[in-house]
Amino acid sequence: MAGENIWRRIIRFSNVMRIISIGIIVALLISYFTPLVHPKNLWILPFFGLAYPITIVVAILTIFYWVILKSIRWSVVLTILLLFGIPYMNRLIGWNDTEKKIEHVQTSIKVLSNNVQIFDLYDENREKKYETRDSIFNYAITENPDIVCFQEFYSKDNPTDFSTYALFRKQFGAVDSHHRFIYKKVGRQHFGVALFSKLPIIAKGEVIFEMEDDKNYNFCIYVD
Repeated sequence: MAGENIWRRIIRFSNVMRIISIGIIVALLISYFTPLVHPKNLWILPFFGLAYPITIVVAILTIFYWVILKSIRWSVVLTILLLFGIPYMNRLIGWNDTEKKIEHVQTSIKVLSNNVQIFDLYDENREKKYETRDSIFNYAITENPDIVCFQEFYSKDNPTDFSTYALFRKQFGAVDSHHRFIYKKVGRQHFGVALFSKLPIIAKGEVIFEMEDDKNYNFCIYVD
């Protein structure tokens, strides 16, 4: 009698596991299609992508359950789906040999990125902006990167006693540069992003966001 009750409980739990298994199958399939569909078209898909690591763990535990019960059908289906997702797993888990040293090759590029917060331009202490500018420039030059990216960059057209864009390009020894500024008529001031490179720039441009207008201060630039 006790054995029959235990067996019934196993059957009931197996029914629940079948529902869970179906859910896992659906979640895995959707996760695999997530990179192919833009979130704008179907906003819920990215959540399946974020939950993919959890889905993998639950799927593995479920496979063990079906193996114990010797249910070949469920264990095989789930295993095949997991194997199908190996390329996606490689994006989540690094399999590099920790003992292998990374050699410095000639093709390596050092990049420095810094939000300069307009060099403390509006600080009550007028001299603070010069100290901030010089310290940022000196740090970037000392680090000796190949490429420097500045956000919240401030620049003013000549004549000016607070040179930034032309001054840093000269001090840094940049071969080329790229920028995008919001132009402010009063005082010929510019606010935006700037990039300086010691390597030749063969292509450059801007990433245009949707609904962009003169009042949209969210933008970015790129270079090759």
